[in-house]
Amino acid sequence: MAIFAIKFLLLIVDPLPKFYLGDSFSYIYTATSGWIPDDRSYFYGYVIRWLALWTASLTPLLIVQVCLGGAVAIVTAWICWTMFELRTWASFLIGLVCCLDPLQLFWERAIMTETISLFFFSLLLHRSFLYLKKRRAFDLILVQVLSILLIGFRMSYLALVVVLSVALPVLPFVRLVVANRTRRLLIPRRWPVRISHKLQKFIAHFVLSVAAMMVLHHAYKI
Repeated sequence: MAIFAIKFLLLIVDPLPKFYLGDSFSYIYTATSGWIPDDRSYFYGYVIRWLALWTASLTPLLIVQVCLGGAVAIVTAWICWTMFELRTWASFLIGLVCCLDPLQLFWERAIMTETISLFFFSLLLHRSFLYLKKRRAFDLILVQVLSILLIGFRMSYLALVVVLSVALPVLPFVRLVVANRTRRLLIPRRWPVRISHKLQKFIAHFVLSVAAMMVLHHAYKI
């Protein structure tokens, strides 16, 4: 709650929207006409349409972006506390630093995709760390869903999304291989007859991750 209180207090101090020539006006044109740019966010213009057109004001958009900026700080603090097991005060301090980051404060007021895309990126990081910790297929699928939403708002994350799709299922298995001093990949001697359970899980998760990426990417393009 403290983070949101700080965010809205700063919004009261500086409530004016900021524009970045070219990008901002292309998103506004998407909101008013329905035109989808080829080289910019596919979704952000429609967010402006849903939040700003009916009120004839950009203030609702700024309020949503400020809320998402606060959520980014909270998710960051949560990752530090639950995944990296930092102390509570240290995690809160990191979240507070994110909350007061000058560049982040600027993007929250800008008619740009940065705040929304950073929100989905923080969720993607949290779910990726959660998969590495618990290795659940459900988390792997959620990673792909969040990845599609992320690149829908900011295409520059595309390379990272592709790398994560391959790296996430591979990293836990590589850790097991490194931990195994004999480097036999934890596979029994009867390799042609029966594959080890861990290798089966690795293959299943790898196929699931790549397949989910391809299916969701195809659906996204449609």
